[in-house]
Amino acid sequence: MTPAFASLQSRLQFHHGQRLDENGWRRLEMVVSYGLFLKNARETSLSSWLQAIGDLDDAPLLEQRLADALRHSVVQVASWSPPEWRPAILWSHLLWQLPLWQRHWQKEILPAAVLLSPTPEMARLEERWRAGTPLLTAWLDQWILLWPVRRGQWADALGALSDMLQNHARAFPTLPDADAARQARQQLQQRLRTLFRRHIGQPAAIFIHLALMAMDFERLRGGLLLRALFPDHAGESV
Repeated sequence: MTPAFASLQSRLQFHHGQRLDENGWRRLEMVVSYGLFLKNARETSLSSWLQAIGDLDDAPLLEQRLADALRHSVVQVASWSPPEWRPAILWSHLLWQLPLWQRHWQKEILPAAVLLSPTPEMARLEERWRAGTPLLTAWLDQWILLWPVRRGQWADALGALSDMLQNHARAFPTLPDADAARQARQQLQQRLRTLFRRHIGQPAAIFIHLALMAMDFERLRGGLLLRALFPDHAGESV
């Protein structure tokens, strides 16, 4: 393990130790009201994502502020990481924006709070998407190009991680009910935690950390939006 990766690994392991466990999530998700859910979440390790969230934010503004918080988290991880890996890490945050970009390119009207910033990279993705390449495939191709090492054990581990996440994403929409979805997410998290320990001090650990962070973020986002939009159904999120 290089000194740069040793320093990074200590930060990642600290944050993994702070993650809300399943019991903590269940206690949080028992709360019905948006305001109390937000208050209780701010008293957990999720608080860093909630600093700009207001008690009266409408759904589009809530979405935008959450997206900004996630982008900040990815930028923070990049700042801890060896410089040669930062472009690939920063590219990761665009995954959250891909559905919005596709709607934008299809001339759909987006909520006023949603802000998209054109970049040369997004222009290249649009070009490939309009030529018939699935948007996620185009994103993945560019991500791989940003790796400073594309052969050997490190690259193999990243490829295996990518395959695992894509398989989960393909299977998830076909699950029969909320219980099956919850179980699939828990199984994925367990596999990711196992891989994180296996790849200590390697680039794959960075992206495993980002994947686990994204799963926590998506669960928080779902809980907030469910209570903001459908308060009568709060507590039914998976």
